[in-house]
Amino acid sequence: MRLTAALLWISAASAQTIRFTPVPQETIEKRLGAYTTKNPEREPALRRLFEEAGCPGEKLAEQPVKGLKAPNLICTLPAPDSGAVIVVGAHFDLEEAGDGVVDNWSGASLLPSLYQGLLGVPLRHTFRFVSFSGEERGMVGSQAYVKELL
Repeated sequence: MRLTAALLWISAASAQTIRFTPVPQETIEKRLGAYTTKNPEREPALRRLFEEAGCPGEKLAEQPVKGLKAPNLICTLPAPDSGAVIVVGAHFDLEEAGDGVVDNWSGASLLPSLYQGLLGVPLRHTFRFVSFSGEERGMVGSQAYVKELL
């Protein structure tokens, strides 16, 4: 009980305001509508959204995931002189039985908008936007990402 209270206090004491530039609602809706119902087309579609949002090639990387054709897609927004990284993630793959919009694409398609909203704003921490592959197969992409961190 005391540990929980201490963690809450530390969390509240270190809370910071994150400044951002709002992304137009039309842009967010357009990105949400860019979904495809075929898994092999999802990573390239998301890559295009990141590029349109201003995440250039040198900041947009693929992380191969063993056993999967589609890689994790990682867009990094660096902060100068920051060793701290905030990871914001979502998965883009879907169960073939549905469209995978509400559960999967809604989160994945927001990542480029979050990136865009933080562009040009002074940052204290680096942000890494990770689009995970293979989550419907047992969190394969996120486990591969975490394993590489260790």
